[in-house]
Amino acid sequence: MKSSRIIILSDIYDVRGTGGLKFRSHFLNDDERDHMIRTGSEPSHRYNFWSRYMGPYVVASNVREHTDYEVVVLDYFTKLDNFFDYFECFVTPETEYVALSLTFLNNPFNPIQGDFNLWHWTHEECCAWFEELKRRAPKAKILIGGAMVDTIFKQHFLMKSKRDIPYAMQKYVDYAFHGYSERTIIDFLNNNLLPEQIYEKQGVKFIDEPALAGKGAIITDTKWNSQDAVQNGEWLPIEMSKGCRFGCKFCFYDHSGTIIKDKDVLRKELIYNYEKFGVTGYHFTDDTINDSMKKIDDLHEVITNLPFDIEWVSYARPDMFHKYPQMLDRMLEMGCRGMFLGVETLNHTAAKIAGKGLHPDKIKGILEWIRATAGEDIFMLTSFIIGLVGETEESLMDTVGWLKEQRVIDKAQYELLFVTDSGGRTKNDFSDNKDKFGIREIRWDPEYYWRHDTMDLTQAKEIALKWEQTMSNHPYTQMESHLDYNVSFWAYPRLRSFGMGHKEAKDTLCGLIPDEVYRKNMNWIKDYHKCLARSSHTLAIAE
Repeated sequence: MKSSRIIILSDIYDVRGTGGLKFRSHFLNDDERDHMIRTGSEPSHRYNFWSRYMGPYVVASNVREHTDYEVVVLDYFTKLDNFFDYFECFVTPETEYVALSLTFLNNPFNPIQGDFNLWHWTHEECCAWFEELKRRAPKAKILIGGAMVDTIFKQHFLMKSKRDIPYAMQKYVDYAFHGYSERTIIDFLNNNLLPEQIYEKQGVKFIDEPALAGKGAIITDTKWNSQDAVQNGEWLPIEMSKGCRFGCKFCFYDHSGTIIKDKDVLRKELIYNYEKFGVTGYHFTDDTINDSMKKIDDLHEVITNLPFDIEWVSYARPDMFHKYPQMLDRMLEMGCRGMFLGVETLNHTAAKIAGKGLHPDKIKGILEWIRATAGEDIFMLTSFIIGLVGETEESLMDTVGWLKEQRVIDKAQYELLFVTDSGGRTKNDFSDNKDKFGIREIRWDPEYYWRHDTMDLTQAKEIALKWEQTMSNHPYTQMESHLDYNVSFWAYPRLRSFGMGHKEAKDTLCGLIPDEVYRKNMNWIKDYHKCLARSSHTLAIAE
């Protein structure tokens, strides 16, 4: 008897790769965007080369472990020119569900993103896509999950919104999973959900998992299999922990605490990946890899006692090195090759308001110390948020002045402050306590806009462009253009998957990306899709 099948569609929103140039940026007005499309002023198909998003594979692994369902994760699906024809090759009479992981598939530059347009520019385009999906898999129920569902759930069931569920959801989506879904998907498939976990509005059933990290959420090992089409030499994502123990006011992620993977489970997972696929490179997906000294000590114990060496990159907090300077040596000894360091601001007032209290002068000193200690063996990126409460144009120009003078950071990037009137599943204090933080206005029409006591979004955009101009010819540090975030820190694992060494990958990401690298990435994705199709075909024959 053939197993029922679930197809999970996964990808990361791509300025160039999910629908073309019209998505390029909210820095452009409609006339400028239309001009780019007409003139073809930007090469197409320069897709991002971030490593795989972990979430769908965690879900797939748990489903395979605890049910009789077969799971196909179809990654990078927006990069397929013939997506629907390719997708149809995976649809069998036993295909019961098609699931979409939406955490990174919403276009953040779309001024009408609140309309559930996903990676499309208009709601009509989104509906047309779902219509074709249903035509190709007419018997399958549609599931969605990810951060966007969390926001919609809060709007309609916690805040009791009187608005309608978006039309595309009403018409095409059968079930929406709210929260971490490793456990709820198993209960759903095994028909073991509790009645109080199910909410319904306008035909869409929401499956609720309220548990957060540190408050009942689970963390499991992820067992990749041949049907995941792991490529030779590929760097994989791996989940060491869930959640974050810090409470930054701008953060929408789960900061209710952490749950850390058992050391024995982690060791077995790393050995399995090495023996099965030869994996020795990782993107640690933790919100903060160095959130405690005990966690670093435990990871050091596991990793340094493996019968092989690994390399890895991850998010890290620079201020933790102030409290525990021994962390750095431990991290270097266990293979750390890159850190995404959340600096966010060098304005002490704004930092304290946001929940980052260490004085900026000490943060600068930590960055200089990391470079002096690790040399060029570390790829170091610092991130900033332009527009934090308490930040001013003067303080932001002082920050970029320091960035211009320093010679320790490989790459710097910025995000524009994002606040919302609708909140999310996990608390963002700026959004939930607007009056307390002096946030005077948020609107979505005719385009997204916010204003607080020291800045508004228009000013933030203007300052961001000044930052890029100031850093345009820096001899050491590349300021990542907001329009080109597809070559960010998270592209490093993919370059290593191509076979590049550390220095070559770091140098590549800190310069003008050669066309040859984009071609390699396109070929890598094509090879992945060929391998995935072969794996699925082989399995179908075996059944």
